Amino acid sequence: TAPVVDSISLNPDPPAATTTSLSCITSTSDADGDNVTVSYAWLIDGIVQAETSSSFSGPFVYGAVLACRATPDDGQTTGSTAEATTTVDNTAPVVVSVSLSPSPLYTNDTLTAAASFSDVDSAQSLAATYEWHVVDLNGADSIVQSGTSNSLDGAQHFSRDEEVYVIATANDTVEDSTPLTSNSITVLNTAPTAPVISVSPDPAAVGQDDLTCSVDSTSIDVDGDSVVYTYVWTDDTGTVQQTTSAVTVASDTVSASALTTGVWTCQVTPFDGDFPKYFSTTFCIAGILVDP
Repeated sequence: TAPVVDSISLNPDPPAATTTSLSCITSTSDADGDNVTVSYAWLIDGIVQAETSSSFSGPFVYGAVLACRATPDDGQTTGSTAEATTTVDNTAPVVVSVSLSPSPLYTNDTLTAAASFSDVDSAQSLAATYEWHVVDLNGADSIVQSGTSNSLDGAQHFSRDEEVYVIATANDTVEDSTPLTSNSITVLNTAPTAPVISVSPDPAAVGQDDLTCSVDSTSIDVDGDSVVYTYVWTDDTGTVQQTTSAVTVASDTVSASALTTGVWTCQVTPFDGDFPKYFSTTFCIAGILVDP
């Protein structure tokens, strides 16, 4: 009486692409009590492979159909072949790293995420999605943009002192990776822009004309901060003669009686409460012709 394969199974089932060894596990019986040996054949997508042992070495390709055929023999008669099949399971991709630039970050900057991915099922295409978060000054965390874009426009989505981070996820057309969260970047203050300033009259006469330094076009602060101005007047020797600090008025005046002949300079500093910038203009007092 021919021997029989009572059961046949594969381990692991299903295997992953990273599986290093797939085992074919069989149990046999023989009505005559003869010793039974089993011969093995392995197939991938119906094509017979060179392996003839009870195990088959990986790695494998996602979606491939693997089959083990086991044939029993009792030394006199060969029994019927039994077969077990399995399909190689998908292995999820991995987000290896994600970082943000530029750093430092300012209000109107565009923040970009640079992410790297890996996937052992390399035959599949990978697609990445990015979930952008902004944490406001009260600690509230909001998703401000979600999708395939790896950049975030600060002019639309974040302001000074807020924190920004991104969560990156990869998909290999079958399943998502485990999401990976980037570091957080705090949005720094942006200095106010330069005002346009002028001095009049030019030239001026000592003891006759008051000098007025005017902000003709005010500073712009993209953070929405209030801007104040400090006026510093220096004479021909570079000595500070008058300072008017942190005022909202758009002009400052030196009286005619305080003037001396020579080159005078008005320096205007806009200040938004965090970061000053300095802008100045130079002009002549009548009485001495100075070549700048």
